[in-house]
Amino acid sequence: MESQMSTDLIRSSSFSIAQQHYLQGFFAGVAQRGVMPFVGHTANGQITNDPASCAANQAAEEAEPTWFRTPLSELPKEERWKQEENALDIWDKLVAHAKEDKALAPDDLFRFKFHGLFYVAPAQDSFMLRMRMPGGILRAHQLRGLAQMAADWDAGKATLYSVPCLPFVEQPDEEYNLIFNTGRTVEHWHTRTKTAKVEMLDSMVPNAWLEMNPVDAAKLELRPHDRVNVVSRRSTVRNIELRITSIVAPGQVFMPFHFSETNSNFVTLGAFDPISREPNFKQCAVRVEKFFKTLK
Repeated sequence: MESQMSTDLIRSSSFSIAQQHYLQGFFAGVAQRGVMPFVGHTANGQITNDPASCAANQAAEEAEPTWFRTPLSELPKEERWKQEENALDIWDKLVAHAKEDKALAPDDLFRFKFHGLFYVAPAQDSFMLRMRMPGGILRAHQLRGLAQMAADWDAGKATLYSVPCLPFVEQPDEEYNLIFNTGRTVEHWHTRTKTAKVEMLDSMVPNAWLEMNPVDAAKLELRPHDRVNVVSRRSTVRNIELRITSIVAPGQVFMPFHFSETNSNFVTLGAFDPISREPNFKQCAVRVEKFFKTLK
C-alpha cells in the first residue's frame, strides 16, 4: 500500500524549482557537447527517455518561430512588423490617428502602406483600401472586419475586387528598349509647390536627372553627367543629367517626377486602372539619346 502511494506521488508531482534549475544546467552542459538527450512525460505522468513516445522533449530548447525557415529574430524589422499585426486589424487606430492629427508610429505607418490602407477623408469618414494578401488568402476575421466597415461607413455592403498583378500595357521593344520608371526623391514633395521654397532643399536637388545601369550606359556609350534626352511614343524630355548607378536594374531607367521644367509625365502613359480610375504615370517604354545643343 505504501509502495503504491509512493509511486502515485512520484507520478503526479512535478519537478521542484531546485530540480528544474539542476536539470536545465545539466542538459545545457550536455547540449554543449553536441548531444541532445530526450526526456518527457508520458500521458500517465511517467518520465520517459523514449523519443517514440510522442511526448514533448523537455530537454530541447524552445524552438523560435520561423518565417520560411528563417528565425523571426533574424528578420529585418519590416518583416517582423508584417507578422505582428495586420493593417486590417488596426483600423480603429488609423481612424483615431487621423481624427487627432497624430503622427503614426513607424511600425504602424509601414503596415498601413504595405497593406494599402488609407484614411483619405476624415471629415467624410471615407476610406480606400488596397490589400496585398499573401497567396490571395483573405481570412474569416478579416472578412468580418470588412463587413463591419461596410455596415458602419457605407450602405451595409462592401465591394471586393480580386485584381491580378498584370504587366503595364507598353512593354519595351526594339525602338523603345528601356523601361522608364518615375518616383520621388527624399528632398521634394509632389510638384515642389512648398519644398522648392525651402532654400536648403532646393539647393540640394535643384534639377531632375536620369538614372541608368552601367550595362546600358556602356551599350549607348554614355558617361556620368552626360546630357541626354528621354524619348517615348508621346513626347521627349530634353537635356537631362545622366547618373550611372547599379541601383537601377539593367533595362530600366529612373527619373524623379517633381520638376515641371523637365516633366516626366510628358513621356508617360495615359493608361488608367478600369476599376479605381487611377492613372499609371509610373512606367512606360522609352529610349535614351545623347543631347546635342544646337548652336545658333
